[in-house]
Amino acid sequence: MRYLNTPPPSWTNGVNVTFYSNIQYGESNINNMDIFIPSDAVTPTGCIINIHGGSFIYGDKSDIYDDAGKQAVIKEYLRQGIAYVTINYTLVQQFNETVGIMPCMDSCVLALQFIKFYADSFNINKANIALNGGSSGGGIALWIAAQPSLADPSNANHIKREDTDLVAITLYIAQASYDFPGWDSEVFSALGYNFSADYETNQGTADGANRTYGVSTLDEISVEPTVSLRAELNMLTMIQTNAAICPVYLKYNSPNYNEIVNNTIINGVHSDYQGEAIRLAISTYAPGSEVEYLLQTLYPDHVPASTLEAWLAQKVT
Repeated sequence: MRYLNTPPPSWTNGVNVTFYSNIQYGESNINNMDIFIPSDAVTPTGCIINIHGGSFIYGDKSDIYDDAGKQAVIKEYLRQGIAYVTINYTLVQQFNETVGIMPCMDSCVLALQFIKFYADSFNINKANIALNGGSSGGGIALWIAAQPSLADPSNANHIKREDTDLVAITLYIAQASYDFPGWDSEVFSALGYNFSADYETNQGTADGANRTYGVSTLDEISVEPTVSLRAELNMLTMIQTNAAICPVYLKYNSPNYNEIVNNTIINGVHSDYQGEAIRLAISTYAPGSEVEYLLQTLYPDHVPASTLEAWLAQKVT
C-alpha cells in the first residue's frame, strides 16, 4: 500500500524529511500515527516509535511538537538517518471505566505491527525498531518488551501476524507494573507501602486503580477476573518468567516521590522505586540483558555513559 505524504511541521526546517500525517492503523479514528522518514536515506532505516503518557486517559501524539527540546531530538534522529513515529492509541474513561487498560496496550501492539507490516512502504528496517515512552507510555513499552513476540500467525488480519520484537526500549518515569497490590512487595517494600490503605484513604489512588481494571470497588480487585488481569499487567513477573528482555534505558528524577504521606506516595507512579524495581528484575532474572539507568535519588553517583537519546540512537543505527 502507498501512503501520501504531507508537508511536515515547520519546526522540521533544516532536515530532509518525508512526513506522513494521521495514518490510521486501527479501527478507531483515534488509532493514528505521524511518521517522519529521513528522505535522504538510501537503505531502510532504523525506527523509534514514541508512546505518549497521560495516565491512559489523555495525551496526544502531537504533544511533543510543542516542546523545543523534543523537536530538536527528533530532528537529530532524522539527521542520523533514523525514522521517528509518534502514535495515538485507545484511551480509557477517567471515571466509570468498565473494561480497563488492556485495549490501550493492544492498540499500541497493533501500531508496532502496522509499522512492521508496511515497513517497505516507509523505507523502515522492520528488524530495527525501538520504543520510547514516558509515564504510562513507558509502561506500555515495557509491557510489550517484557513478553515473547505477540504475533498471531493465524490471524485473518495479516498485520497482527507480525512479530513485536524490539532492539531496545527507553523508559522515562514509567511504571514497573500495573498490579497495584503487588507494589507492596515488588516496588515499595522498602517504604512499608500498603495499597489497600492507600486505596481506602485517597480518592486519586482509588480512581486510578478502578479505571486500570474497569472496576468500582476495592473488593473487586482481589477476585476474578481482576486477579488474572493484574497478572497480565505485571511486567516484573513477565521479566522473571521469560528471563530475557531487549536492552532497556531507565530515566527517573523524582526526589519528592519517595516517602509515604497519608498512606500514599505522592506521584508514586513516577518514583525512582519504579525504575529500581525494573532494574532489579532485569539484573536478577534476565542477567544477560542490558539495562542502563539514571535513578537520581537512589543512585546519585551513577552517571550513565550516554544520554537516553544518544543511547537509543546507537541502538537503532
